[in-house]
Amino acid sequence: MSEPYKSLKGSPFYAKRSPKGELVAILDLRLEGRGLKLIVPRSRAIREGEIHEIIVTQEEASPGGEVNSATYVGFWEVSRGGIVEVGDELWIGGIKVGVLLGFDETHFPNHLNMVFKGEPLTGRDRGFFLGDEVVFKGRDGNESKQL
Repeated sequence: MSEPYKSLKGSPFYAKRSPKGELVAILDLRLEGRGLKLIVPRSRAIREGEIHEIIVTQEEASPGGEVNSATYVGFWEVSRGGIVEVGDELWIGGIKVGVLLGFDETHFPNHLNMVFKGEPLTGRDRGFFLGDEVVFKGRDGNESKQL
């Protein structure tokens, strides 16, 4: 079955709740030639209790594309589930990390690789700590778009 939303130009979400959580691992790794394959779907439902990986790149990429230059920030645990979509901003400990480019399922169902466009700084480079708050903001800069 093909991706039903592939032809959409904008977001199908009129309102959505963004997930929140905290860092449970800090990473200090950079890889070239990584070959992350971004899945075609532009959004994912993220459930409470899940743990996912945060990766940044400076490459231009979109769903269905590939990312080769990867800088690893950390893993986060979801404390409040919600919806994330391409274009959402990721903030950790009050610092903007990047804008979501897409998702790689190399390690799924263990975890998703969430790939963001941002400065190529590792979690260690950024001075993050275990327990730092992880927040997603929609394209409008708000944590949740509510009716």
